[in-house]
Amino acid sequence: GHGKNCDCGECVQIDEEYLVDLSAAININSVFCLNESEVDGGKKVFKNREEIMDREKYVQSNEGDPELLFYIPFNSQVNIKNMIMVGGEEGSAPLHVKLYINQDHPDFSLMESTTCTQEFECVENASGDIAYELKPNKFKSVTSLTLIVTKSYDVDFSKIYFLSFTGTRTKKKQTVMQGIYELKPLIDKSPVPEKFGNNDMILDD
Repeated sequence: GHGKNCDCGECVQIDEEYLVDLSAAININSVFCLNESEVDGGKKVFKNREEIMDREKYVQSNEGDPELLFYIPFNSQVNIKNMIMVGGEEGSAPLHVKLYINQDHPDFSLMESTTCTQEFECVENASGDIAYELKPNKFKSVTSLTLIVTKSYDVDFSKIYFLSFTGTRTKKKQTVMQGIYELKPLIDKSPVPEKFGNNDMILDD
């Protein structure tokens, strides 16, 4: 099984200094969490790395149902390399998660309708020194990430203290208003015309 010294493809020690913490790229005001026991509890787990051992702020699912769904939008496109998650104590840590990229307005039906981008079993990771390696070819140009906890270790609810992602940011900002997405959903999927230059160009809001 997974453990602190596990070196499988899903667990890696945090030692890649050239990657950046993507916390600043998260549009925290638009984050939501489904089945949380306290309103906006899901936003509390996106902390600075220095707060990884903080136990005051956390999100917990409703008792009797360990599932949690996080919708995490980014304010610029990101490439995600790995994820750190610190779970709760006494069997409340997530045991299994599914990740989906670039899904608008997700809910739990996503698990039935859409193949996840990646899924894996989790370690309790109380000290936060284990990172989950994400498939590099699957998590490029990410505008939003949906994380679904499907079960916890040993109790009928899930608890998470800390959640963060490491990777690289691109300079392509999210510029199209949500209302335009709804009216013309193909705009989001259209390639940028060549005359606008390369991806290093920053589009102002």
